[in-house]
Amino acid sequence: MQSVSRDIELVARARSAAVAEGALLSAVRWLALLPAAWRAELHGVADDGLSIVLRFSRDGGVPVPRACAEARKVLDDPALDGWDLVACREVAHDTP
Repeated sequence: MQSVSRDIELVARARSAAVAEGALLSAVRWLALLPAAWRAELHGVADDGLSIVLRFSRDGGVPVPRACAEARKVLDDPALDGWDLVACREVAHDTP
């Protein structure tokens, strides 16, 4: 039987193609700076290479507004200069 789980999806977009060239490295940095308890993972890089998508489990009960605020704060780190949070939303997916 499958159940529905709710995750939080974060999307950051590069301000320029030059910044986007390092999208995978930026994604790793972003993951490293988020709270460890969030169990975040890279969900994808957009085909145009300008956006990074991270997802993390809501198992810990992190409220969406808090997740969005924390993600935005982390993107202020100088190592992630050139990236802006463009989406932060709750998403559902089936789990086995």
